This record gives sequence, structure tokens and C-alpha cells, in this order.
Amino acid sequence: MQAGYVALCYHYVRSSTEDPEFPGLLGTTLDAFDEQLRKLADVFEVVSPGRATTYSVEGKLSGPDRVGLLITFDDGLQDHYRVAERLAERGIKAWFFIPTCILTENLPANPIIVHYCLSKYRIDGFLGFYREALEAAGLDDSGLGVSFTRGVDDPWATIGRIKELFRYRLDRPTARSVLLHIYEHSILRDHPDALGRMHLTREQIEGMIGMGHAIGSHSCTHISVGATALGPEEVEEEILGPRRFLEQTFDQPIRAMSYPFGGPRDCLSGESLRRMTDAYDLAFTVEERMNTRSRSPLELGRVMPYSTDTSAGLGDKLLKIVAQDGQGAR
Repeated sequence: MQAGYVALCYHYVRSSTEDPEFPGLLGTTLDAFDEQLRKLADVFEVVSPGRATTYSVEGKLSGPDRVGLLITFDDGLQDHYRVAERLAERGIKAWFFIPTCILTENLPANPIIVHYCLSKYRIDGFLGFYREALEAAGLDDSGLGVSFTRGVDDPWATIGRIKELFRYRLDRPTARSVLLHIYEHSILRDHPDALGRMHLTREQIEGMIGMGHAIGSHSCTHISVGATALGPEEVEEEILGPRRFLEQTFDQPIRAMSYPFGGPRDCLSGESLRRMTDAYDLAFTVEERMNTRSRSPLELGRVMPYSTDTSAGLGDKLLKIVAQDGQGAR
């Protein structure tokens, strides 16, 4: 690798962006994903999690004299099993970061509840379930309400407020309790097989490991680590416990974590994470930057492809990052 590597962070990757039961879930189509990989492989050297780890931790370069490209996936989504099969057929090994609540609790991760409920019941329906959940929890909605008038309010701005509410304004146990109430009284009520529609199963993860892919930690319930006041109990439940569970369950060394949401507010500095624990060798954000030898392995960057990204546009974005961050990085 010439000067390091760039990394991609995918979420939903499906045969179609429209699902009859859950329309409007935004993601990359499988065809678009295949095209992106084909085009990017002409410019970058696709690297495995093992090679990326060796480079980030030990600073060792190997392979062709090209910038590396690491493929990663967050959220342990059901979509990822099919993608893992396609990658394995091409000899590509990727990193899949798993929120462990999908296995330890048999319950979906926080933002996935929001995505699926908004998709099926739209904003009006979601807010109705939200108000019912607040009432059931004995919470006053005067400071926690989100208003929406169809045809008047911007739906995307409203969705942004909903996400901000659960990510930052509600404390960790309250957000989880409210979201699980919404899930149980909406999606799970109408789709008893909801968890399997949303997330990977243990057997599928075992199969993906057998294909040569790597897994990593993505917290337990998908919280904003940087924005949450983490006491010893929270550190154990969301940072340390997931790593230990994955190692014990799948008999795999877990060296990496990816921060849920992954923005500046959601992540810790490498120094702060190291003071908290030495359990991880690598930590990934979604800051758009190249991973060079000067980059802390606990502050690694990734680029999140959007559903509207073309392969050419995504390639241009990565090349601009390389041009900006890769100069003199050998």
C-alpha cells in the first residue's frame, strides 16, 4: 500500500431500495455495490481486515504500490449475509461490526427500530407510537415532543429531530426503554419475525466468519459513545461486554470496534479510549479521512456511501481524500 488505506462503511445493501413491507429504507442496491467495488478495484488495492490491522497497528506496508481500500459494514443487518457471500465469491474479506443486543437480548439495535418504524408507519405513525411509549413510561412529553404536520413541515428535518432526540437528548436507559416499547407495539406486533428481517442471526455470523470475513464490536445497543456519560457499568455493558461476548461466542479475537453513528460528537479520542480500556487495537469513526501511519489506530476514518452515490462520484471522493491526507504519509 502506497501511503495507507481508505475505508468504506456500508449499512443497508439490498436487492432493491424498496421493500413492499418496509418501503423507503435508504441504502445501496446490490447492483450499485457491485459496480462500486469493480470500479474502485481498478484504482485501489482492496485489503483484508488483517492487512489493515497490520498496517494501522504495526505500520507495516505490504502488497502492490497502491493505496488500500478496506470494506466495512455496521449494524449487523440482515442485508449483510448476502453481501458477505458475494464478496467471498470474489475473494474479498470485509469487516462486519455487530451490535451485540441482537444476540444477547434477541432485540434490534436502537436506530434500526427507528428506521423500520418510520419506513412502515411513516412519521405520523411513529410519533403516535412514541407518544404512547412516553405515556407508558410516565414521562412528560412537553420537553420531549416532536411535532409534525404533513404538507407543512419538512419531513427530513423532522426525521433529523427524531434521530437527534434518541441519539443525544434522551438518556441511555430511557431511550432504550422507549424504543423497545415502540418496537413491541408496532413492528413486532405486525411482524413476529421482525428481528430476522432486521438483523443477522448467530448462524449467519458463523457462516460469514467461515467465508473469511472478520467481525468487530459495535457496542451493545448502538449508543453514541462520545455523547453518553459512561460510568463503569455503561463501559462494561456497551464497550467491554460486547467484545468479550463476541470472542466467547464465535471463538474469534476481537481487535476492533466501530463507533455507532461515528461522528465527532459520537467518538472518543484515541487517548480517551485508551484511558478507558486497552481492549481494542483499532477503533473506526466515519470521519472522512485516509488512514496513514500518522493516524492513531483508535481514530481511524471511513467514508459512508449514500444511496445516491455513483461509483464515479464515490471514487472521486476517495481520491480527494487521498490527495488531501496521503501526501508524505509513507
